[in-house]
Amino acid sequence: MKYELTPEELDRIKEFVGKITFCQSLRWGSNHKENAINGMAAEFAYSKLFNTPFDWGIHSGADEGDTIHDGVVVDIKRSSREDGHLIVCPHKIDTPIKQFALMVG
Repeated sequence: MKYELTPEELDRIKEFVGKITFCQSLRWGSNHKENAINGMAAEFAYSKLFNTPFDWGIHSGADEGDTIHDGVVVDIKRSSREDGHLIVCPHKIDTPIKQFALMVG
């Protein structure tokens, strides 16, 4: 399946991420904002493709997934490479997350 964000959707994501990443960029490096935009765009595209809720909230603390799909918590990852690989960190095993999705683009 494929979903291409509209320019308006991408602008909204960029504006939202811009508000939350300035201080994080100082700590994690200059490409953090771009990574955050791309990650959020992947989550948004997933929500459009599968008609799942998209959370515009800001959360700190433990990662508890990005959306709920058919009653299952899903963590959405992204790769810019068509042949990208999904790597699941061991610390995510004992969380509410039960499925992982890799969005490419």
